[in-house]
Amino acid sequence: MPRSRRHTAESRPRRRLTYANVLSTLCLFVLLGGGAYAADKISLPKHSVGPRQLQANAVRSRQVKDGSLLARDFKAGQLPAGAQGPEGRQGPRGAQGQTGPAGPIGPSEAFDVTLPKGPADIALSPAYTTVVELPLPPGTYVLDANVVAANKSTTTGTYVRCALFSDRDPVGVDNYPVYLAAGGMQAIPLQGVRVVEGSASTQYVACRKDATVTVEIGEDPQITAIRVGALAR
Repeated sequence: MPRSRRHTAESRPRRRLTYANVLSTLCLFVLLGGGAYAADKISLPKHSVGPRQLQANAVRSRQVKDGSLLARDFKAGQLPAGAQGPEGRQGPRGAQGQTGPAGPIGPSEAFDVTLPKGPADIALSPAYTTVVELPLPPGTYVLDANVVAANKSTTTGTYVRCALFSDRDPVGVDNYPVYLAAGGMQAIPLQGVRVVEGSASTQYVACRKDATVTVEIGEDPQITAIRVGALAR
């Protein structure tokens, strides 16, 4: 019986580790896992992969890390505009700017002259007598004058005429008669418009009487001119 067991053990094939067994096992390891190991160890130079190396649609949403892109990474119009935010608080007041240069003289200026009452009033004659005058620079003016005429006769009344004149225009403005009864006195207001062109011009008030009675101008005769920008016709 022991002899029979010896024969059985000797008849089994003996397991031996050969070179071929080692080489085939190593190749199998490289094929199954060695390629992944090698690829994991490959390092590409910086900026070596660009649009030329990437195929169309190669990079999709799942390859992009969430929150890693900025608004500037998208073309204009690709991102919808957000809702308008609330109005911000008012900022602080800025510093006061420098004072600008003085502008031209405005169109409104007033010129006035009043003759103080002298030792004797101005006696009138049948011809126009200058009562008060006012020189004016070029411009457009509204004129206003006032004189007071007194009839010294106690028996005879007379008409008195006063008007606004210019040294360039002998035709008076607002020339109308005012009746003075015997011993009467009356204020005579005058208004008019003058356009002075080129150089200065003198405006004046002149008066005359009709009857051969004594008529005097007193009570401080006055003339005023207000320069305006333009006249509305």
